[in-house]
Amino acid sequence: MKTRWLFVAPTCCALIFLSLPAANAQTSEYATKGVIDLGGNVSFTSVTPVSAGKTGDATTILSFAPRIAGFVTDGFQIGLSPGISFLPTSGVTVVSPSSGESTTLLQIYAFPGYVVRTPGQKYFPFVEVPIGYARISSGNSSQSGFSWGLRGGVKATPVGNFLLTIFGEYYQITLNSEGAKDRTGFNLFTFGIGIGAFI
Repeated sequence: MKTRWLFVAPTCCALIFLSLPAANAQTSEYATKGVIDLGGNVSFTSVTPVSAGKTGDATTILSFAPRIAGFVTDGFQIGLSPGISFLPTSGVTVVSPSSGESTTLLQIYAFPGYVVRTPGQKYFPFVEVPIGYARISSGNSSQSGFSWGLRGGVKATPVGNFLLTIFGEYYQITLNSEGAKDRTGFNLFTFGIGIGAFI
């Protein structure tokens, strides 16, 4: 299996927690109305290309992604996860770049999510349903489409405002040309660890 690197920008959200004071919130207040999550994740992703209904070989990718979410009620949050990825080769793309051209993958997802909480706990099971848009381009070629996923795992608040997330996720990214009858895109299976903070 070939290994590729996938870099997602901006990554600044993943570092914001470093500047937050530890006294802004208490552990028992996490997952309550008004609390905001800031952070990102580092993950290993298995990418399986699909072209005209046929599945290709999987490729392993290391990725970085920013995230922000707010709790609108206790336990229920709505978030946003944007990203832009630069792929120097065509090994995991559905477009064919010319020599010297890079491939860009733009993604943006909104996600409703639910976090299970009880007062005083430090471990919070959660589930999210990302829904959004993906566009891949190289030179004059581009493809785009609706994408969705399912993400779940456990969030932990070991100390202060620090937030640690262990998660698994599945994404179905569709990147069809106009008028295409069969799906073209990626199936993503990811297991990873996320870091961040809540305020």
